[in-house]
Amino acid sequence: MTAIVRNAAKIAVPEAEVVERDILDLRTEDLQSFDTVVNAFGTLPDRSYLHFLREFYEGASNQAKNLEQLRRYSGVNWTFVSPAAIFDPKGKRTRTYQKGKDHMIHNSKGESYVSYADFFDCHCG
Repeated sequence: MTAIVRNAAKIAVPEAEVVERDILDLRTEDLQSFDTVVNAFGTLPDRSYLHFLREFYEGASNQAKNLEQLRRYSGVNWTFVSPAAIFDPKGKRTRTYQKGKDHMIHNSKGESYVSYADFFDCHCG
């Protein structure tokens, strides 16, 4: 596993090879050796929309911008996935998760929650 990140100090996965580089500086050659690339890139919001809950705006706005960028590419086979509202880096691997489509899903407690481990298992495991 290789992680390409802006700040290598934030990666706490001992088995990962870490490459420190800004995503906007990546070239085709940097990614050609990989079978799968997981893009977790996000940008800062430039404005808020009315009638949108403030606590959800930043994440949703960044995801929408990223999706629009992906839609402009042709000849690329891509899949767009988005985690739950509560995306827990320290959460346990339960192997119990739900898949949705174009809407936020909630567990039996009414929470939109997934751990990093379960999100990885669902999409890459």
